[in-house]
Amino acid sequence: MSRLLRIELLLKSFYILVTVIVRSGGDLFNDPAINGGDETWQFYSTTLNEPTYTASYLQRGFQKLDDPYLNFWDGLQGGKGLFVGIRDCNIFLENIENTVDLDSYERDRWIAEVKFLKAYYHYYLLKCYGPIPIINENLPVSASPEQVAVYRDKVDDVVAYVNDLILEALPDLPDYKDMVISLEGGRVDKQIALAVRAEMLVMAASPLFNGNTEMAGLVDNRGTVLFNQTYDPEKWKIAADACKEAIESCHSAGKKLYTEIEPITLTQDPVFQLQTMLRQVVCERWNCELIWGGTNSQCNDRSNHSTPRVLRVNSEVINTINGQWAPTIKTVESFYTSNGVPMNEDKEWNKESWYAKRYELRPEPSSGDEKYLVKEGQRTCYMHYNREPRFYASISFDQGIYYGNGKTEFESCNYTNFLNLGWSGFQGGSSYSITGYSPKKNG
Repeated sequence: MSRLLRIELLLKSFYILVTVIVRSGGDLFNDPAINGGDETWQFYSTTLNEPTYTASYLQRGFQKLDDPYLNFWDGLQGGKGLFVGIRDCNIFLENIENTVDLDSYERDRWIAEVKFLKAYYHYYLLKCYGPIPIINENLPVSASPEQVAVYRDKVDDVVAYVNDLILEALPDLPDYKDMVISLEGGRVDKQIALAVRAEMLVMAASPLFNGNTEMAGLVDNRGTVLFNQTYDPEKWKIAADACKEAIESCHSAGKKLYTEIEPITLTQDPVFQLQTMLRQVVCERWNCELIWGGTNSQCNDRSNHSTPRVLRVNSEVINTINGQWAPTIKTVESFYTSNGVPMNEDKEWNKESWYAKRYELRPEPSSGDEKYLVKEGQRTCYMHYNREPRFYASISFDQGIYYGNGKTEFESCNYTNFLNLGWSGFQGGSSYSITGYSPKKNG
């Protein structure tokens, strides 16, 4: 019986750590942080003109009250049922001590991981819905309807509960530098837990939850005000201390800002190296800046939807990609100029009328050092020249250089052609960027 119980708990822990966890982050279909805003757009069906991703309904203003999209409360419409995850965590914690032949270190680590996940699910629900009920223990299956109708807890109480649960888990979580990433990548460590705690405390100190008088009317039928109405500056001190603790812990574990230049050997041009480094901070796996990485399959799907068709050295066109996920013009224009200011505020741009002509094709083809950003001898619009390195690291545009695909010499780098019938543009079907841009950091 004990062996069966252990197997059941092993499966349960796998379910908790892999399936329920909301950190299938980066899911183009169901992650509101990825595709729920107007920073990106996508191809829509020409017959129904409807989004194909659930998160897309948010960006088009189609959210509804009766059956909301990305419902993480009930686990409907693309959302994961986080209360189910919390219940599974409680089942695990209630039964783990009954197992036998389980190494104490392994047991303690599992308990710490599940406590963290329980805290994280509460925090995620708090971000989505504000005050929520704290589920410290599961109600029995035989509970009456009156027992099941629990009250939501005050925001401050939820924050305190999550904070205490993370601190309780910390001693038995491993340090990142002691983990074998090839085997344990994505599992919770001390640095992840401290970073999530710091993020939550900053949110709790912000005007959204700290003395938000706009939510004074959110009162339950007992008369309990769920959002505190008195601003407390001490919360910023608590948040700052938590951030410092998380930063120092990350530094001690070898985490630091990614500034690698050495692997980029295509050219010694400093601008090209800088923009490529800024791209690689996202593209290079398990790099030193990453705090909480994932091992799910979303990366492949996101890359497939982000990468444009690009020309190989032998002039073959890559047709096995989707390429639908597209930055909007609003996003493209939000990047600064090479002078470090918004395009419409740049005196040099206004003097040369570049801003007014930003959508027009520049008569002069790319030349000189521009070849590191725009294909030499090709023309593109004014808006694609004289931009900050982050622009070239983040946005793939028509005639822009596309570093990657194992190139070892700059002259063989790919470049894009988003024009109609161009190899990166519309060629029929739906596998193309509807805005003429693609997110380079995912390609």
